[in-house]
Amino acid sequence: GFVWVQGESDAHAGATYAERHSQYFSSMVDRLGERLSDLQTQFLHSQWKHVPWLNVLATRWWDEALADHAKVIDGYRRLSQERPRQMHFLDLRLAENGAAMETNEEHFHNPAWPDYPQDVSPPLTDGRTCEPAMMHIHWSSCAYRGEVSRRIAALLLECGLKLAQKN
Repeated sequence: GFVWVQGESDAHAGATYAERHSQYFSSMVDRLGERLSDLQTQFLHSQWKHVPWLNVLATRWWDEALADHAKVIDGYRRLSQERPRQMHFLDLRLAENGAAMETNEEHFHNPAWPDYPQDVSPPLTDGRTCEPAMMHIHWSSCAYRGEVSRRIAALLLECGLKLAQKN
């Protein structure tokens, strides 16, 4: 399967793009399926429409109160209804217990703070991998290795089992 973690720039490209995002995204997925058609024997049931595609909503930054964000998010939800064998929506803004998913800022010190280590070897995998102002919207490495990976793997497995049972 495929895992698509949506970037917020699609919602910030302007209302017109946000409105058309679902159409553009569907077209991209279909073109990819056409380009991979010579590999169709490796697809589940040899059909592109059965290859699970997880559309992951990543961080709290995605806020449905923002009109353009809502358009993109609703597009993913709509695709999961229109193409239930292929498109699956996974909202990872919150952990399964309802708490906010941990971000780099919560897991590590903020690089702007005076006690942040400047010379670390090997370099830390932390907020320095993104702009400090963006630390609060990126999952922590702990979240990636933990709940995020587990929930993505569980949904991929569930998709495969459902399709196997239907056919």
